[in-house]
Amino acid sequence: MVRLLPFFLVACAHSTPSPTSIPCRVIPALPGPEDLVYVTRDHRWLGSFAERRRASIALSGLFSLQGEVLNSLPIRATSALLPVSVHGIDWLESSGHLFVVDHVSPRSHRILKMAFEGEALRVEAEMTSPLLSSANDVVAVAEDEFYVTVDLGSSGTFGKIWEGLTARRWGGVVHYRKGQWRWVAKSIAFANGIEVSADQRSLFVAAYRQGQILRYDRDLQTGDLSGRQSYARVPGYPDNLSWSENGEELIVASHDSLWDLFGHLRNPANHAGGGVYRILSTGQVEPIFWDDGRRIDAPSIALKSRNSLLIGQVFDSELLRCTQFDSR
Repeated sequence: MVRLLPFFLVACAHSTPSPTSIPCRVIPALPGPEDLVYVTRDHRWLGSFAERRRASIALSGLFSLQGEVLNSLPIRATSALLPVSVHGIDWLESSGHLFVVDHVSPRSHRILKMAFEGEALRVEAEMTSPLLSSANDVVAVAEDEFYVTVDLGSSGTFGKIWEGLTARRWGGVVHYRKGQWRWVAKSIAFANGIEVSADQRSLFVAAYRQGQILRYDRDLQTGDLSGRQSYARVPGYPDNLSWSENGEELIVASHDSLWDLFGHLRNPANHAGGGVYRILSTGQVEPIFWDDGRRIDAPSIALKSRNSLLIGQVFDSELLRCTQFDSR
Protein backbone atom coordinates (compact mmCIF):
# COMPACT_ATOMS: atom_id res chain seq x y z
CA MET A 1 0.00 0.00 0.00
CA VAL A 2 2.76 2.45 0.89
CA ARG A 3 4.98 2.04 -2.15
CA LEU A 4 2.72 4.15 -4.42
CA LEU A 5 1.05 6.19 -1.71
CA PRO A 6 1.92 9.64 -3.16
CA PHE A 7 -0.33 8.87 -6.13
CA PHE A 8 -3.38 7.96 -4.07
CA LEU A 9 -4.14 11.37 -2.63
CA VAL A 10 -7.61 11.87 -4.01
CA ALA A 11 -9.05 11.86 -0.52
CA CYS A 12 -12.72 11.70 0.37
CA ALA A 13 -13.86 13.79 3.30
CA HIS A 14 -15.81 12.15 6.07
CA SER A 15 -16.65 13.03 9.64
CA THR A 16 -14.51 11.53 12.38
CA PRO A 17 -15.63 10.60 15.90
CA SER A 18 -14.07 11.86 19.10
CA PRO A 19 -10.96 10.03 20.35
CA THR A 20 -11.85 6.89 22.28
CA SER A 21 -11.38 7.27 26.03
CA ILE A 22 -10.50 3.68 26.96
CA PRO A 23 -7.33 2.55 28.76
CA CYS A 24 -4.57 1.82 26.26
CA ARG A 25 -0.85 1.30 26.59
CA VAL A 26 1.96 1.40 24.08
CA ILE A 27 4.02 -1.73 23.43
CA PRO A 28 7.43 -0.96 21.89
CA ALA A 29 7.74 -2.92 18.66
CA LEU A 30 9.68 -3.18 15.43
CA PRO A 31 9.15 -0.66 12.60
CA GLY A 32 5.86 -0.87 10.73
CA PRO A 33 4.01 -3.74 12.50
CA GLU A 34 1.42 -3.71 9.71
CA ASP A 35 -0.38 -7.06 10.11
CA LEU A 36 -1.15 -9.37 13.04
CA VAL A 37 -2.54 -12.85 13.63
CA TYR A 38 -3.34 -14.74 16.82
CA VAL A 39 -2.03 -18.27 17.50
CA THR A 40 -4.57 -19.90 19.78
CA ARG A 41 -2.51 -22.95 20.72
CA ASP A 42 0.41 -20.81 21.96
CA HIS A 43 -1.64 -17.87 23.26
CA ARG A 44 0.50 -15.40 21.36
CA TRP A 45 0.38 -12.94 18.51
CA LEU A 46 2.50 -13.04 15.37
CA GLY A 47 3.11 -9.95 13.28
CA SER A 48 4.84 -8.66 10.19
CA PHE A 49 7.10 -5.62 10.24
CA ALA A 50 8.95 -3.51 7.68
CA GLU A 51 10.84 -0.23 7.68
CA ARG A 52 8.89 1.69 5.04
CA ARG A 53 10.27 5.19 5.47
CA ARG A 54 13.73 4.30 4.22
CA ALA A 55 12.58 2.36 1.14
CA SER A 56 14.76 -0.55 2.22
CA ILE A 57 14.03 -4.27 2.45
CA ALA A 58 16.89 -4.80 4.90
CA LEU A 59 14.73 -4.33 7.99
CA SER A 60 11.68 -6.54 7.57
CA GLY A 61 10.49 -9.79 9.04
CA LEU A 62 8.21 -11.40 11.59
CA PHE A 63 7.81 -11.09 15.34
CA SER A 64 6.13 -12.86 18.24
CA LEU A 65 4.31 -11.18 21.13
CA GLN A 66 3.54 -13.12 24.32
CA GLY A 67 2.22 -11.00 27.15
CA GLU A 68 4.44 -7.93 27.02
CA VAL A 69 7.46 -9.70 25.53
CA LEU A 70 8.08 -9.01 21.83
CA ASN A 71 10.81 -10.83 19.90
CA SER A 72 11.89 -10.88 16.28
CA LEU A 73 11.64 -14.42 14.89
CA PRO A 74 14.55 -15.91 12.91
CA ILE A 75 13.58 -17.12 9.45
CA ARG A 76 15.27 -20.32 8.28
CA ALA A 77 15.46 -20.77 4.54
CA THR A 78 17.90 -21.34 1.72
CA SER A 79 19.97 -18.31 0.79
CA ALA A 80 17.97 -17.97 -2.43
CA LEU A 81 14.85 -17.16 -0.40
CA LEU A 82 16.47 -14.49 1.78
CA PRO A 83 16.08 -11.65 2.57
CA VAL A 84 12.34 -11.14 2.84
CA SER A 85 10.14 -8.05 2.69
CA VAL A 86 7.01 -9.06 4.57
CA HIS A 87 3.53 -7.56 4.16
CA GLY A 88 0.23 -9.39 4.79
CA ILE A 89 0.16 -12.64 6.79
CA ASP A 90 -2.31 -15.35 7.78
CA TRP A 91 -2.15 -18.18 10.31
CA LEU A 92 -3.80 -21.53 9.53
CA GLU A 93 -4.49 -22.97 12.97
CA SER A 94 -5.50 -26.41 11.69
CA SER A 95 -2.06 -27.13 10.23
CA GLY A 96 0.18 -24.74 12.16
CA HIS A 97 1.34 -22.80 9.10
CA LEU A 98 1.99 -19.12 8.58
CA PHE A 99 1.34 -17.77 5.08
CA VAL A 100 3.32 -14.65 4.21
CA VAL A 101 3.14 -12.11 1.38
CA ASP A 102 6.74 -11.33 0.42
CA HIS A 103 7.59 -8.19 -1.59
CA VAL A 104 11.30 -8.92 -1.99
CA SER A 105 11.00 -8.93 -5.79
CA PRO A 106 9.28 -5.76 -7.04
CA ARG A 107 8.28 -7.38 -10.34
CA SER A 108 6.59 -10.51 -9.03
CA HIS A 109 5.66 -10.99 -5.40
CA ARG A 110 5.48 -14.39 -3.75
CA ILE A 111 3.79 -16.33 -0.96
CA LEU A 112 5.91 -18.16 1.61
CA LYS A 113 4.50 -21.00 3.71
CA MET A 114 6.26 -21.31 7.07
CA ALA A 115 6.12 -23.52 10.13
CA PHE A 116 7.66 -23.18 13.57
CA GLU A 117 10.96 -24.90 14.26
CA GLY A 118 11.58 -24.12 17.90
CA GLU A 119 11.41 -20.33 18.14
CA ALA A 120 12.28 -19.86 14.47
CA LEU A 121 10.12 -19.98 11.37
CA ARG A 122 11.21 -22.39 8.65
CA VAL A 123 10.14 -21.76 5.05
CA GLU A 124 8.51 -24.94 3.74
CA ALA A 125 7.38 -23.68 0.35
CA GLU A 126 7.64 -20.72 -2.01
CA MET A 127 4.80 -19.99 -4.44
CA THR A 128 4.82 -17.25 -7.06
CA SER A 129 3.02 -16.29 -10.24
CA PRO A 130 2.99 -13.41 -12.76
CA LEU A 131 -0.53 -12.72 -11.43
CA LEU A 132 1.05 -11.46 -8.18
CA SER A 133 2.21 -8.17 -9.67
CA SER A 134 1.16 -6.31 -6.51
CA ALA A 135 0.14 -8.76 -3.78
CA ASN A 136 -1.23 -7.25 -0.57
CA ASP A 137 -2.78 -9.81 1.78
CA VAL A 138 -3.42 -13.54 2.01
CA VAL A 139 -5.97 -15.85 3.62
CA ALA A 140 -5.46 -19.63 3.72
CA VAL A 141 -8.27 -22.18 3.67
CA ALA A 142 -6.04 -25.29 3.56
CA GLU A 143 -2.36 -26.21 3.50
CA ASP A 144 -2.36 -26.06 -0.29
CA GLU A 145 -5.08 -23.49 -0.96
CA PHE A 146 -5.28 -19.76 -0.36
CA TYR A 147 -6.48 -16.43 -1.74
CA VAL A 148 -4.34 -13.33 -2.34
CA THR A 149 -5.52 -9.76 -2.84
CA VAL A 150 -3.84 -7.87 -5.68
CA ASP A 151 -4.22 -4.19 -4.92
CA LEU A 152 -3.01 -2.80 -8.26
CA GLY A 153 -3.79 -4.90 -11.30
CA SER A 154 -1.57 -2.98 -13.73
CA SER A 155 1.70 -4.65 -14.64
CA GLY A 156 3.90 -1.60 -15.30
CA THR A 157 4.95 1.34 -13.15
CA PHE A 158 3.10 3.94 -15.21
CA GLY A 159 0.01 1.77 -15.29
CA LYS A 160 0.09 1.49 -11.51
CA ILE A 161 0.48 5.27 -11.19
CA TRP A 162 -2.52 5.85 -13.46
CA GLU A 163 -4.54 3.22 -11.62
CA GLY A 164 -3.73 4.83 -8.29
CA LEU A 165 -4.45 8.37 -9.45
CA THR A 166 -7.81 7.51 -10.94
CA ALA A 167 -8.91 4.83 -8.43
CA ARG A 168 -9.51 2.40 -11.28
CA ARG A 169 -11.05 -0.89 -10.28
CA TRP A 170 -8.28 -3.02 -11.70
CA GLY A 171 -7.38 -4.93 -8.54
CA GLY A 172 -8.84 -8.24 -7.47
CA VAL A 173 -8.37 -11.63 -5.84
CA VAL A 174 -6.19 -14.52 -7.03
CA HIS A 175 -6.85 -18.13 -6.00
CA TYR A 176 -4.14 -20.78 -5.52
CA ARG A 177 -4.70 -24.52 -5.20
CA LYS A 178 -2.12 -27.27 -5.67
CA GLY A 179 0.12 -25.30 -8.01
CA GLN A 180 -2.65 -23.64 -10.03
CA TRP A 181 -3.18 -19.85 -10.03
CA ARG A 182 -6.19 -17.97 -11.39
CA TRP A 183 -8.24 -14.82 -10.99
CA VAL A 184 -11.48 -15.37 -9.07
CA ALA A 185 -12.52 -11.74 -8.50
CA LYS A 186 -11.77 -8.53 -10.34
CA SER A 187 -12.98 -4.91 -10.57
CA ILE A 188 -11.84 -3.87 -7.08
CA ALA A 189 -10.27 -0.48 -6.42
CA PHE A 190 -7.17 -1.45 -4.43
CA ALA A 191 -8.06 -4.84 -2.92
CA ASN A 192 -6.53 -4.84 0.57
CA GLY A 193 -7.38 -7.00 3.60
CA ILE A 194 -9.02 -10.40 3.11
CA GLU A 195 -10.77 -12.92 5.38
CA VAL A 196 -12.87 -16.05 5.10
CA SER A 197 -15.79 -17.05 7.33
CA ALA A 198 -15.50 -19.94 9.78
CA ASP A 199 -17.54 -22.24 7.52
CA GLN A 200 -15.43 -21.09 4.52
CA ARG A 201 -18.57 -20.31 2.53
CA SER A 202 -18.06 -16.53 2.48
CA LEU A 203 -15.00 -14.46 1.58
CA PHE A 204 -14.58 -10.79 2.49
CA VAL A 205 -12.33 -8.19 0.85
CA ALA A 206 -11.53 -4.64 1.94
CA ALA A 207 -11.93 -2.42 -1.13
CA TYR A 208 -9.56 0.29 0.09
CA ARG A 209 -10.31 2.98 -2.47
CA GLN A 210 -14.04 2.24 -2.46
CA GLY A 211 -14.43 2.57 1.31
CA GLN A 212 -16.33 -0.67 1.61
CA ILE A 213 -16.12 -4.35 2.48
CA LEU A 214 -17.12 -6.73 -0.30
CA ARG A 215 -18.61 -10.15 0.35
CA TYR A 216 -18.49 -13.15 -1.99
CA ASP A 217 -20.06 -16.60 -1.87
CA ARG A 218 -17.34 -19.26 -2.00
CA ASP A 219 -17.77 -22.66 -3.64
CA LEU A 220 -16.26 -25.24 -1.28
CA GLN A 221 -15.43 -27.65 -4.11
CA THR A 222 -13.89 -25.35 -6.71
CA GLY A 223 -12.91 -22.26 -4.71
CA ASP A 224 -14.88 -20.08 -7.15
CA LEU A 225 -16.28 -16.78 -5.91
CA SER A 226 -19.72 -15.49 -6.90
CA GLY A 227 -22.59 -13.32 -5.70
CA ARG A 228 -20.52 -10.22 -5.03
CA GLN A 229 -22.21 -7.69 -2.77
CA SER A 230 -21.30 -4.57 -0.84
CA TYR A 231 -21.36 -5.98 2.68
CA ALA A 232 -20.60 -2.76 4.58
CA ARG A 233 -19.41 0.80 4.07
CA VAL A 234 -16.61 1.80 6.42
CA PRO A 235 -15.52 5.37 7.24
CA GLY A 236 -12.23 6.19 5.52
CA TYR A 237 -10.04 3.63 3.80
CA PRO A 238 -10.36 0.06 5.15
CA ASP A 239 -7.09 -1.84 5.54
CA ASN A 240 -6.66 -5.28 7.15
CA LEU A 241 -9.49 -7.51 8.37
CA SER A 242 -9.78 -9.94 11.28
CA TRP A 243 -12.48 -11.84 13.17
CA SER A 244 -13.68 -11.37 16.72
CA GLU A 245 -13.11 -14.29 19.07
CA ASN A 246 -16.64 -15.61 18.55
CA GLY A 247 -16.19 -15.43 14.77
CA GLU A 248 -19.37 -13.39 14.37
CA GLU A 249 -17.97 -9.88 13.93
CA LEU A 250 -15.59 -8.74 11.24
CA ILE A 251 -13.04 -6.26 12.60
CA VAL A 252 -11.50 -3.66 10.29
CA ALA A 253 -8.87 -0.96 10.79
CA SER A 254 -9.34 2.10 8.62
CA HIS A 255 -7.33 5.21 7.73
CA ASP A 256 -9.08 8.58 7.92
CA SER A 257 -7.17 10.50 5.25
CA LEU A 258 -4.68 9.58 2.57
CA TRP A 259 -3.27 13.11 2.76
CA ASP A 260 -2.53 12.60 6.46
CA LEU A 261 -1.12 9.13 5.80
CA PHE A 262 1.34 10.51 3.26
CA GLY A 263 2.21 13.39 5.60
CA HIS A 264 2.99 10.90 8.36
CA LEU A 265 5.14 8.87 5.97
CA ARG A 266 7.22 11.96 5.21
CA ASN A 267 7.42 13.18 8.80
CA PRO A 268 6.61 11.08 11.90
CA ALA A 269 5.58 14.26 13.73
CA ASN A 270 2.59 14.61 11.41
CA HIS A 271 -0.30 12.59 12.79
CA ALA A 272 -2.50 10.25 10.74
CA GLY A 273 -5.71 9.37 12.53
CA GLY A 274 -7.78 6.26 12.06
CA GLY A 275 -10.19 3.88 13.68
CA VAL A 276 -11.24 0.32 14.33
CA TYR A 277 -14.77 -0.81 13.48
CA ARG A 278 -16.83 -3.94 14.04
CA ILE A 279 -19.14 -5.18 11.33
CA LEU A 280 -22.09 -7.18 12.60
CA SER A 281 -23.61 -10.08 10.67
CA THR A 282 -26.28 -7.66 9.43
CA GLY A 283 -23.61 -5.45 7.84
CA GLN A 284 -24.11 -2.75 10.45
CA VAL A 285 -20.87 -0.88 11.24
CA GLU A 286 -20.04 0.22 14.79
CA PRO A 287 -16.93 2.07 16.02
CA ILE A 288 -14.76 0.33 18.62
CA PHE A 289 -11.79 2.69 18.73
CA TRP A 290 -10.76 5.95 17.11
CA ASP A 291 -7.72 8.17 17.63
CA ASP A 292 -6.38 11.31 15.99
CA GLY A 293 -2.85 9.90 15.92
CA ARG A 294 -1.65 10.98 19.33
CA ARG A 295 -1.83 7.45 20.72
CA ILE A 296 -1.36 5.55 17.47
CA ASP A 297 -0.84 6.71 13.90
CA ALA A 298 -2.03 4.98 10.73
CA PRO A 299 -3.79 1.95 12.33
CA SER A 300 -3.69 -0.93 9.84
CA ILE A 301 -4.88 -4.01 11.78
CA ALA A 302 -6.78 -4.74 14.98
CA LEU A 303 -7.21 -8.07 16.79
CA LYS A 304 -9.74 -8.70 19.55
CA SER A 305 -8.50 -11.54 21.73
CA ARG A 306 -7.99 -12.37 25.40
CA ASN A 307 -10.08 -9.38 26.54
CA SER A 308 -7.93 -6.85 24.75
CA LEU A 309 -7.71 -5.00 21.47
CA LEU A 310 -4.26 -5.08 19.87
CA ILE A 311 -3.68 -2.50 17.13
CA GLY A 312 -0.85 -2.43 14.60
CA GLN A 313 0.24 0.38 12.30
CA VAL A 314 2.01 1.07 9.02
CA PHE A 315 5.14 3.04 9.94
CA ASP A 316 6.08 3.56 13.59
CA SER A 317 7.73 1.12 16.01
CA GLU A 318 4.76 0.69 18.35
CA LEU A 319 1.70 -1.45 18.99
CA LEU A 320 -1.25 -0.26 21.06
CA ARG A 321 -3.12 -2.54 23.46
CA CYS A 322 -6.49 -1.37 24.78
CA THR A 323 -8.80 -2.82 27.43
CA GLN A 324 -12.25 -2.12 28.89
CA PHE A 325 -13.80 -1.54 25.47
CA ASP A 326 -17.26 -2.73 24.46
CA SER A 327 -16.27 -6.29 23.59
CA ARG A 328 -19.84 -7.65 23.47
